[in-house]
Amino acid sequence: MNKVILYGRVSTTKQVEKGISLPAQDEILYKYATEYLKYQDEDICVLKDEGISGGTIDKRPAIQKIIEAIKVNKKTKAIHYILIYNIRRLSRNTIDLLSIAELARKNGVKIYSIAEGMDITDEDNEMSSTIHAMIAQKERKDGAKTIKFALNYKKENSLVYGTLPYGFSKRKGKMFLNEQEAPIVRAVFQKKDQNKGVRVIAREMNEENYKPRKAKSWQPSTIERILKNREYYKKHSLI
Repeated sequence: MNKVILYGRVSTTKQVEKGISLPAQDEILYKYATEYLKYQDEDICVLKDEGISGGTIDKRPAIQKIIEAIKVNKKTKAIHYILIYNIRRLSRNTIDLLSIAELARKNGVKIYSIAEGMDITDEDNEMSSTIHAMIAQKERKDGAKTIKFALNYKKENSLVYGTLPYGFSKRKGKMFLNEQEAPIVRAVFQKKDQNKGVRVIAREMNEENYKPRKAKSWQPSTIERILKNREYYKKHSLI
């Protein structure tokens, strides 16, 4: 069984902290495990959650696998260490982090953070790890508020954000009505107002040779995305 688990994570925001991409985390953790702790390759297991927020542990397959392994470690003695680059990689939720640390402590597993230089399962480090977790949690919440504010600003000023909605074009960062796609959007809503479902609308759009933006044919999911933007299209006088 593996004695050391190297755990890495990057978030969904794509605003990954400089120098801690997954490959960078892998290299740092591997060097620590082999050069400092003196473990061999066969003793090491690498687990990653790629493109998943640190705000919750529920939807992170790798961390869930680690938790299950910790729960039985008192019997198996399979894990000695879990290495993380920093506390933020493990969790940006204070309660989650403290729960994992307590579980590991009870089952004889050490969780060592390279950046903070401490074992977060050590009771002497409990206050320090809690402070780091609280800071990470606040940063996550503040970041979410900033993103929401920025998105609202872009919406109000017709600036492009995220995926460009069907029916609009982009020019110099601003959004404009697409004269070719706008009639197609109106046709979709006319069919919806006739109480037709998304599958029927998609089929009729294909039969009537309306052209999607990129796909070869209209799909119910594409129609549904357009219909969900009804208020948005109204606001921009497209329908």
